[in-house]
Amino acid sequence: MVIKTPSYLLATLYTYLIGTIRYHLLSKWNFLLVSSLLIAIWISFPKDIGVFPLDDTYIHLTHIRNLAETGTLSFNPGELSTGTSSPLWVVILTPFYWLGLDPYWTVLTVSLLMFVLASYLTIVTTRSIAMRLGFTSREVLFASSLAGVLLVLNGNMYWLALSGMETLLFLSLGLSGVIGYQRWGFGYRTGIVCGLLYLTHPSGVALPVTLVFLEIANKRQLTWLRGAISMAVIISPYLLFSAYGNGDVLPTTGRGKALTYVSSGFDVDRMWWFIQKFVAYQKFLPQHIPLFVAIVLSATIVVWGLLVSKMRCLSASHARSSLGQSVRRGLERPNLAIGSLGRSSTDLRKLLLNDHLLLLTLLTWGLFHFALFLFNFRILFHHTRYLAIEYIIVIVVGSLGMAFLIRTKVRFLLGLLLVGTTLGLAGGNIPYWSHVYANNTHHINQVYVNMGVWINENTPSHARIAAFDIGVLRYVGDRYTIDLGGLINADAHPCLKKRECGGYIRQEKADYVLYSRNPDVDIFPAIYLAEYQGAMLMKQKPLIHFDTFQYEAPTLTHSQRMDLYEIIDWYPHTLEGRIQAFSYDDRAFQPIEELVDERFEFIGYAIDQRVVEKILWHPLGVNFSYLFKARLPLVR
Repeated sequence: MVIKTPSYLLATLYTYLIGTIRYHLLSKWNFLLVSSLLIAIWISFPKDIGVFPLDDTYIHLTHIRNLAETGTLSFNPGELSTGTSSPLWVVILTPFYWLGLDPYWTVLTVSLLMFVLASYLTIVTTRSIAMRLGFTSREVLFASSLAGVLLVLNGNMYWLALSGMETLLFLSLGLSGVIGYQRWGFGYRTGIVCGLLYLTHPSGVALPVTLVFLEIANKRQLTWLRGAISMAVIISPYLLFSAYGNGDVLPTTGRGKALTYVSSGFDVDRMWWFIQKFVAYQKFLPQHIPLFVAIVLSATIVVWGLLVSKMRCLSASHARSSLGQSVRRGLERPNLAIGSLGRSSTDLRKLLLNDHLLLLTLLTWGLFHFALFLFNFRILFHHTRYLAIEYIIVIVVGSLGMAFLIRTKVRFLLGLLLVGTTLGLAGGNIPYWSHVYANNTHHINQVYVNMGVWINENTPSHARIAAFDIGVLRYVGDRYTIDLGGLINADAHPCLKKRECGGYIRQEKADYVLYSRNPDVDIFPAIYLAEYQGAMLMKQKPLIHFDTFQYEAPTLTHSQRMDLYEIIDWYPHTLEGRIQAFSYDDRAFQPIEELVDERFEFIGYAIDQRVVEKILWHPLGVNFSYLFKARLPLVR
């Protein structure tokens, strides 16, 4: 009697299932099945109709509206601005505004189509790599289908697709560029795709840099110039526009963020901190854990197989080992390309740059793209929308790794367990991300939109409002906006560098100041000390505020509270000027100039005899509000 082991039974079951499924039908319709799953999950996500989860989205919407109505790329109507990080996204959506279609549903529909396209390109990429690796047709189908399913089970991707930002367009164009490079090289067509990618987001420059690097590594001399020329033709109009409007071709948005809350510049400690934060963030995408395990295991097996193929004489005991036999069976199967990895470094280079160019391009792009943010733009805000391409790479390579584990029959049970665990973790994580999205849209509605509506209804149409968060303010509030974050133009950059924007607010003749409050970023935008800074003191009066509860989220997306202050007047730095600047509504102000230490100066305190109930124990029955001036930047 032969006793069947669990591994044998599972292998038989696996073979039976694969054999009984009509392969050709599944191969033809797997993308349709993946797309159906994607749309079903997309529909089920809770939506606050008309509200996006990011203030940045409304910056795009403002540029779209102004481009459609005035014919100029502007934030404040008629004023040229490069304040959108994605001019291509703005141009694509503007015709829909002309047609009178609802902006909210238009943006979400286009984003959904880009998500569908990205899933298709993910399947195509995985299929092409698997075929190059010599997988059988069924194994190719398994790997590509798994990659497609894992992408549409990624809750973070739905947040990005429903954010109204350009992220899914960026992913679709990026994958198109990678596939195009394999088919056409870095010629004119690939260069056009790279140019469009750059216009979708400046970080797209990492892809053409990758392609030039690979062209040089393949000793193709100057053939990459064709791609570079076509890319230059595509992006040069916008670069010239940027130079004309701001005097610099570099993105205004990126420099503004680097001056306020984004870590930038070469700093080893901060770079290590960024890597740690990115790794820690993966707990919100638990399916990446088994994917990484599959990648490491399959890579280990491949390396081990290379060592085995290089060694002509193997010991008998090693040859009889189950691992050695399994690896050899897997690597020696017909058409398995990795089994032919060369006998020298030259053979290996040729193999990678020819037979496995698509895989090499994808991995190198991911490395260069991450390095770009690691060195110059360390940010995980907005739920890592800037690093979404890294997740697609993990999905593609991880799916290939799982298919390879099952193919070689090495740790077959482990391979199936990893697949099941990955799908279970991904699907089970969808409700969490739907909850995150609901919290974010509720937050924007409760704080940002309510503030915008109040401003629209209670301030004069000619009012000029200075603010750090400017998207909803401009789009909903519909008031002239003075950007204190340096995104719209470079005018605020000098004051942001010095952390002194009081003079700039006065120079721009602001009527109101909108303060965005958040414990993590309050000290960075350089507007919270504006009343003390510059040649004059700002007298301001609080009008209204909106806030929401501090909920848990993977990353910071927006401020928890917004306060609107009316600017009453400006007064000189004199005794009388201080009294006039810091007293209002019958409140007396006692000026004091005492140096607390090298960091703070005690300006004085306001006395409000009307608010007695707040401190009944005080013998004078008064309420004190102390005012301090920071003598050094608060970051120090």
